[in-house]
Amino acid sequence: MTGSGITTENGAGSNVKKVLPSHGKTVLTQLLEDGKIIIVKLNRPEKLNTMNDEMQRELERLFDFIENEPSIWVTIITGNSLEPFSDHKIKSFCAGQDLQEWLTQTAVDQRERLLNNPNGFGSLSRRRLSKPVIAAVDGLCLGGGLELLLNCDLVVATQKSIFGFPEVSRGVIAVQGGIPRLTHLCGRTLASELLLTGRSITTREAYERFRIINKVVKRSDELIPAALELGGMIIKNSPTAVQLSKLSILDTHLRYQKTLLKRDREVELKSLKRRFGGGIEDSTLSIILGDEFDKVFRGDDFLEGLTSFSEKRPPIWSNPAIRIFEREEGFNKKNGSFKL
Repeated sequence: MTGSGITTENGAGSNVKKVLPSHGKTVLTQLLEDGKIIIVKLNRPEKLNTMNDEMQRELERLFDFIENEPSIWVTIITGNSLEPFSDHKIKSFCAGQDLQEWLTQTAVDQRERLLNNPNGFGSLSRRRLSKPVIAAVDGLCLGGGLELLLNCDLVVATQKSIFGFPEVSRGVIAVQGGIPRLTHLCGRTLASELLLTGRSITTREAYERFRIINKVVKRSDELIPAALELGGMIIKNSPTAVQLSKLSILDTHLRYQKTLLKRDREVELKSLKRRFGGGIEDSTLSIILGDEFDKVFRGDDFLEGLTSFSEKRPPIWSNPAIRIFEREEGFNKKNGSFKL
């Protein structure tokens, strides 16, 4: 493992020495298969590998390096766990954003965070990384962690893992690319089941019903070997052909997305598209730029959702101040319907 910017030699079967970017303790790395495969471990196990600003910055530097390092062909991203003898027995891939940091931020802070992090949650949930990424999940995969997973190319998970978008139960929404990607992968009804109820699903459901997992393993010690097996199959192929195939898949996905922005915002959309390098969906930008974003991330429900969660009590919600659909063209306020 490496936690500094020094030249390192990592992993069995790797004879390559490579200078990895300097990073702290929230991210661990390991090189395997002569440096062609890099394992990236989220390393805040005592906090269920939730994302804080430090981890976000470290991942940004690391994925920039991976994208521009020709000798790295495949990335495996996973979460670190505490030692087996620890009292903290809950395992986690990533349980989303660190809520303690959220409580200190305003709606302006949240919008700026999103617009200043064009690659999304963990610098990956919206990134158009040309090289394949394999998610190896053992434990909780919630909120931003699931948004990150949905932008990976392949997923391996243990039987006891848990997946979900609990955002609505916290008074917020998933705006890091998870909504359009889940809808594209699973369809509207299944996506609605997760996004509107806030409930979590098991590995079996994620594999059989939602089809967001490629392979399931029984035990934790089988997880990384299974991910490496997939990575090993990939690196036997032409890296150029693999990368072009992946980019073609991504372009197909982005063309699937339909714009929700009106004509008077097209100039702003094009400008932001250039800023985000084409990796952000129109539907996500519509949420970030819309007036409703302030009402969500500055409203009473936002504060109540996070506060009640930190205090371990049920939230007490207030009635919504507006009807979201009233801003849409063709909405009939009298009967609540759209003109088709």
